[in-house]
Amino acid sequence: MEMAAEDEAPLLGEPAVGAEAQDGREGSKDGFNGYLIFCVFVAVFGGTFQFGYNTGVVNSPEDVIRHALADCDSSKRDCSDAALSDAFWSAVVAMFAVGGLFGALAAGAVVQHLGIRKTYLVNNLLLVAAALLMALARSASVLIIGRLVVGIAGGVTTVITPMYISDISPLAVRGTLGVMTQLAITLGILIAQCLGLGSVLGNSAGWRYLLALPIVPAVLQTILLFWTPESPAISVAHKQIEQATGTLRRLRRRQAVEDEIAVLQEEVNRNAQATQQLTGINAIFYFSAGIFETAGLSNGDSATIVVGAVNVVMTIVASQLMDRLGRRVLLGSGLLGMVIGFVLLTVALAVKASVSALALIGVALVVVAFALGPGAIPWLMIPELFASDKVAAAAAICVAANWLFNFIVGMTFQPLQSAMGEYVFLVFVVLAALGVGFTATAVPETRGKKAA
Repeated sequence: MEMAAEDEAPLLGEPAVGAEAQDGREGSKDGFNGYLIFCVFVAVFGGTFQFGYNTGVVNSPEDVIRHALADCDSSKRDCSDAALSDAFWSAVVAMFAVGGLFGALAAGAVVQHLGIRKTYLVNNLLLVAAALLMALARSASVLIIGRLVVGIAGGVTTVITPMYISDISPLAVRGTLGVMTQLAITLGILIAQCLGLGSVLGNSAGWRYLLALPIVPAVLQTILLFWTPESPAISVAHKQIEQATGTLRRLRRRQAVEDEIAVLQEEVNRNAQATQQLTGINAIFYFSAGIFETAGLSNGDSATIVVGAVNVVMTIVASQLMDRLGRRVLLGSGLLGMVIGFVLLTVALAVKASVSALALIGVALVVVAFALGPGAIPWLMIPELFASDKVAAAAAICVAANWLFNFIVGMTFQPLQSAMGEYVFLVFVVLAALGVGFTATAVPETRGKKAA
């Protein structure tokens, strides 16, 4: 089956290219249209949504999975209290980030060779294989391998999804559409948390189905990719100028795209990504249920769902602010909000049950602040800081840094918590505060800009 060529006749449901020009109209200056939104949806649904889902999926059912995969001989002793050790479980959590690091480093070279659409197809094969490994695992070792493979796929998609959305988006709405990368992540986390409840799939009978669910968006994206175009920047890099022109005309709903093609032909975030992970946000997404219980809340899973919902809502709010307030203001404000939230959470953990609701307020503030700034902006700034012919390589390095620090947080949080107790989040207070200083002194404003 051949993928639709970018200079072919219009796809089903599309108006003919140039129809608006024939009516004497150039098309919307904002650039929003059904086909553009469809392409963005396909990219994030099988892309960063998967990253978010696999970030949050092992949070709520942790105890169930640890008991199910415990190495215990029931013929020799009672195994009812057997469970994976903290070290094994930290490896299960953190191996996702190890895979992400390798996937991100490889993504740039793969995209340059295959293009973005074919990279998505290969990535979906990895996602299906990883989901089967995790769902059918009979030992912790197999689950760890599955988490490694799904992490590789996650690393690839965190490079190619923001790159693709930036390439196909008009400049005027690039910030709004760029936030869809992070919105898909937050939705993936929230859905994983909801499905991971003990009353849904986070139980002994359902946890394997929970880990197998990434197969569904992988298969659906594979089908829908046949109705999406290749990135025009990739087409230009491969000297397929006519294909890139046809793609932009379909995406812009107008004929006059020569200026954009010329910019792409002329063009043939490093620290922000580290800051995103070192703020400690994944300590919340990986271990929130246990954190809430430590703070004295009776139902940590329900509180986790509330936090996930707040994350989704505030990411939507961020999409409306991104092109109004600018990247730098939101990034600095978000990091400052996280400092305050982590201080409140530390107080809640220190006094425990006497003000247990303060933990929920603190975590909610951390998530709100993260969604408004550090969550979305690093993904968005990469293609705004680097020229098109350098975006793939730059994105691979930047996202690899993100995954590296993701791994460090996932692997070290529980040992740090054991050593520091209720004061563990002071580490992230300091790191987020350093991020505020870095943003104020070194991060440029990139709103409405594209590197030449």
